[in-house]
Amino acid sequence: MGNSVSSDEFLLACQNNDVTNLKKQLKLKVNVNIENSFGVTGLHTACAYGNTDIVSLLLANNVDVNKVDARGDSPLIISVRGGHEKIVQQLLKSKCDIDLKNKNGITALHVACQAGIMSIVTLLLNAGGDLTILDNDMKSCLDYLSEEKKEEIKTIHISNKRQKVDNTQVLTH
Repeated sequence: MGNSVSSDEFLLACQNNDVTNLKKQLKLKVNVNIENSFGVTGLHTACAYGNTDIVSLLLANNVDVNKVDARGDSPLIISVRGGHEKIVQQLLKSKCDIDLKNKNGITALHVACQAGIMSIVTLLLNAGGDLTILDNDMKSCLDYLSEEKKEEIKTIHISNKRQKVDNTQVLTH
């Protein structure tokens, strides 16, 4: 089989959470960034299906965490869209680009705010996500939230700023 593993076979293993098959393919030195005709990679697929074990295996094999599909969606955006908080954490630890925009100018934080998934919004903000980025409709993340949730976000954002100031003061004294 060698490097002749098809993208379909690789993506199917990622979709079906087939760790055993994926390990076999990785031993054959398959390209972990192999994609189908829509630019979808194994990481995109595992993120969409919430397959944390597959995501871990791919990350351990140096997959491109910022590779976008044909719509411009990154693995982080796809994970947020699926509400897969653990995978979001994995990707953030892997130093993905938190503010990467898709073709509609949407970031992962926009998606989390649109869906009202406050636990993921908090994760993204704590990791440095930018609330001020505008999408192609000239909307910021805050524009997608209810007034009640906006207040919650402002509290998190202010707390993060204070923490950064406190950390800077500790470093300068």
